[in-house]
Amino acid sequence: MANRNLLEIDGIMSQWILELPDFVAKKMETFEVGTKLSPTDLVTSLDEDIQRDFEALIDEHFPDHQIVGEEKDNSGINMNQGYVWIIDPIDGTTNLVKQQDDYCLVLSLFIDGKPSLAYHYDFVNQKFYKAVDGEVPTVNGTEIKTPLLPSLADSLISFDPEPAGGLLTEKLIQASFGFRYEGAGGIGAMKIINGQIGASIDFYANVWDMSTQLLYAEQLGLVISDLKGNPIDLNHVKGAVFAHPDVFDDVIKLINE
Repeated sequence: MANRNLLEIDGIMSQWILELPDFVAKKMETFEVGTKLSPTDLVTSLDEDIQRDFEALIDEHFPDHQIVGEEKDNSGINMNQGYVWIIDPIDGTTNLVKQQDDYCLVLSLFIDGKPSLAYHYDFVNQKFYKAVDGEVPTVNGTEIKTPLLPSLADSLISFDPEPAGGLLTEKLIQASFGFRYEGAGGIGAMKIINGQIGASIDFYANVWDMSTQLLYAEQLGLVISDLKGNPIDLNHVKGAVFAHPDVFDDVIKLINE
């Protein structure tokens, strides 16, 4: 069972998340789009507005907590010390801008490096995924029970063919039932959780892309690692694989052949 302090934190955070759809709806018609490192690396005023609102919430209720986010400077933060929140306000920004689909909030809390809270909010389908250390994970209040897939050959997998390269892409397609590219780690994670795909490979994952997956893996019997199959180092995340256990080993082997 979760401790009382963690449940109190979850109560405040869950309320904030459930108010986000109205917050986002009011800004959807007027948000502005900019770029970061390249013309296809998009950021919107919506990402920034959600980030600011979240930071104000933390300042009000938990001023001693630290925040790691895609839209801020994270230098000097040690993921293994104290209370650290990780947020991607809009995971799938390009999906939002170009498709108005497949984008979500990704948010997690680590306490001295231990995954303690994990949230996804799927804005389009209005689904709120939540994991609390010591409690059963839920979606819209109903317990999640992941149907585990039996093999890579029987599974769809998600990855971006561009960083994979032609040879690895061909090997992954031949070994699996087929592939999809979600364009957002949070969307891929929800499909792993729901048993829709067997593995999600993110060659360029940062900590805000995959932080929630650690607690879901722990609670649902799933597996997460870096691209070599090693445990995730929260302070140096560069790539991640989130998978069903009977799919994981074959995926890691193909990546590293």
